[in-house]
Formats: sequence, structure tokens, C-alpha cells
Amino acid sequence: MAMEPGRFGRTLSLRIRPNEDLTRGVEKACAEYGITRAIVRTGIGSLIDGCLCYGPERAEKKLHGPVVEIITLGGEVMSGRDGKPEARLFGLIGGPDGAVSGGNFVPDRNTVLVTAEVVLQEWQPTA
Repeated sequence: MAMEPGRFGRTLSLRIRPNEDLTRGVEKACAEYGITRAIVRTGIGSLIDGCLCYGPERAEKKLHGPVVEIITLGGEVMSGRDGKPEARLFGLIGGPDGAVSGGNFVPDRNTVLVTAEVVLQEWQPTA
């Protein structure tokens, strides 16, 4: 693991709307604001269903709604191979029966129910 010199830039508070995927919503906002690198500081909200993966084999764990709550959210945004922002999000989600699961949010598998509020901070490398 290497350390990267840089500084923090803008801080964004995002609202991801109903029926939008959580990961894709973060990527879309970063593209809109010209952010290619960022740290996801926190987030809360609700999902229709939740899908996380974990471990080296990336086993999936799905929590079924009707409401799945985002308990914690973190992660990073980096430039993908195509130069577009690519979000890697992780956290804890809770299901309607009280079940809690943690791991990495699977893109295109976590549709926002009411809203998701995400705070991210731009990272600007200096090298």
C-alpha cells in the first residue's frame, strides 16, 4: 500500500433520488461536478432491497425490503479504465426483520427507496 500526497478539495452533500442505484448515483454526481477522486465520508438512507458482497470470493448477501436502511456508508471514488468516476462503496445495511449485513455495495443492485444522503470529499493528488 502506497501513500499518495495530496489535499482535500470540495465537500459535496448529495441527495440520491428514488429508483436510482446508490453506486451509480454517486458516480453520476462526481461526473457532473468533475470529480475523479473522492472519499465517501458518510451516508444514510433507504433502499428497496440491499445487496452486498464480501470476502475474497465476493459472496453476495441480499436483504429483501420493503425497506432496507443504510446504517453506515464509506468508500472511495477513483477514475475507472474509461476515465469516468468509479465508486467503491462499503457499509452496513439493516433489513425490516432486524437482520444486519456488512460488505461492499454491489453496483446496480441497491436501488434507493425514498432518498440516500451521501457526503463525499474530493481528493486532489499533488504529485
